[in-house]
Amino acid sequence: YSVYLGAGVYGLLLREILPPVLLFSLLWIKLGPILPNTSNLNVRYLKSFFRASGTMYLTRASEMAYGRIGILMIEYLLGAATLGLVTQSMYLVNITNRSTAILNQQIGLVWFSDKDRDRAARQQGLTLLILVTFAISLPIAICFYIYPTWIVSMLWTDTWSDAAEMLRVLSVLVVVIPLYTIGKSVMFSLRLNLQVGILYLMGLTALFVSLTSGFEIASVTLAALAMVTSYLVMLLGSAGISWVKSR
Repeated sequence: YSVYLGAGVYGLLLREILPPVLLFSLLWIKLGPILPNTSNLNVRYLKSFFRASGTMYLTRASEMAYGRIGILMIEYLLGAATLGLVTQSMYLVNITNRSTAILNQQIGLVWFSDKDRDRAARQQGLTLLILVTFAISLPIAICFYIYPTWIVSMLWTDTWSDAAEMLRVLSVLVVVIPLYTIGKSVMFSLRLNLQVGILYLMGLTALFVSLTSGFEIASVTLAALAMVTSYLVMLLGSAGISWVKSR
């Protein structure tokens, strides 16, 4: 709304500040004053804390590396024009992941963590999240696959017509990325933070191998196929690791 009124900077500021302020306020209302308690600090506690937080930082670092290095790879190997098309198309493709993130990530993580000893409840929650994700994302993915030219023309004018074929190939990620978000929530609930970081490195490797595969196809198609391959590797990896750990 702020951007619509011409106050883009304030809109960006509100987007970054408002969520943590609301979250802190709700925690304060629910739990009372949140003040640090130093009475239980000891070496054993600190070691446990830094061990857990260390893996979280490594996971976040690998996630950032996946995004930043992936961008550099595409620009270096396929050019800035292809990178621009990838960036624009991925923004659209991520629409369902952004809209379902609260359910699949925040709520999902709390549910899986709370039911860590109740296998039936975890499976029920996982099934529900997957069904809701498919119900929301599959119609959008089908529209992106069938009408990419019309969608690109309507949103970005015909100047971005080269993005139509890329959007068609990337349409599968409308479903895959939210499913991967669910997979990460399951892994985080199983305290597999380091393994999530490894998955991002695997995805980055798959992206590089796909981009340098030598297939003689258009650069936009190659970039799109590389992104799809990368996310599929991470999704299948998260499913496999979670299944083995849950047995």
